[in-house]
Amino acid sequence: MNQRAKLKRVSVQAVTLALRAYTLAKGGQRIWVRWAPDQSKHVISLPAGFKGLYDKSGYPASLATGANNIIINGPTYLILDCASLYRA
Repeated sequence: MNQRAKLKRVSVQAVTLALRAYTLAKGGQRIWVRWAPDQSKHVISLPAGFKGLYDKSGYPASLATGANNIIINGPTYLILDCASLYRA
């Protein structure tokens, strides 16, 4: 079975006037795809449940230890753990 078939599109949204987004679900994870059509640098806070960051080619992107924000100017994939999003 093709990997794409396992992804479910949850939402498409304009995060801001400058950022666009898809939210996908796969198993117990959410995948946020964020990009800036204007290709300018935009800072966003890392969301709760953050597990990983990948560039447009699928390569892991490194973060500074203790980083709370990332800069987005091109397609960026954020992997979130849904279980930690809904813990009491």
